Amino acid sequence: MRQTKLDKKSKVATAKSHAKVARIQWFQEALVPGKDSYSLAEIREMIQRYIDRFQDELATIREESAARGGRVHASREDAIVHLHDMETSQFHSGFEIPDLRISANVQYIRIWKGEQHLLPNIIMATFTDA
Repeated sequence: MRQTKLDKKSKVATAKSHAKVARIQWFQEALVPGKDSYSLAEIREMIQRYIDRFQDELATIREESAARGGRVHASREDAIVHLHDMETSQFHSGFEIPDLRISANVQYIRIWKGEQHLLPNIIMATFTDA
């Protein structure tokens, strides 16, 4: 019983860690070469691009659904809409990403290779859309 609870807790922690790594990697790829730090407005715009990253796929799914009649790839469409709504809500209340206002942090993110054990070295900050 105890081991089952520990295993479940470990799986949840691992999933959160993987999601955090994926988010940081997206921002790592979005960094402009040669740019050392970002303004608050630029960070907010990057977050909005991150939230909208699946909108092209969603539009394609909806076009296919309209052409064929019915809902093609309904589960994927629902997942994208749910994720978009969840991340938009997070952005209203506080969206955690690497602090790109700090040039040393930006430089570290550029060389970071996605190692989970190095996540504590990345300075994170919470941003809102307001």
